[in-house]
Amino acid sequence: PAPAPAPAPDGTVLVTGGTGGLGALLARHLVTEHGVRRLLLSSRRGPGTPGADELRSELTALGAEVTVVAADAADRDAV
Repeated sequence: PAPAPAPAPDGTVLVTGGTGGLGALLARHLVTEHGVRRLLLSSRRGPGTPGADELRSELTALGAEVTVVAADAADRDAV
């Protein structure tokens, strides 16, 4: 199969479950390996998730603009 296209350099990447373990790993990978500069990390608890502030600080130090929001990906209106 053909490789997936790279994220648009001026776009924003949405990571659902972005404050959890796997989501945080993906967010770090996107920033360090693919040069993503804008991330929208969503999770059910959003900024209230333990470790969310630290993750945002880490990604910001790597050069990303990070927004953390509370949203249930299964709720169409929330997304």
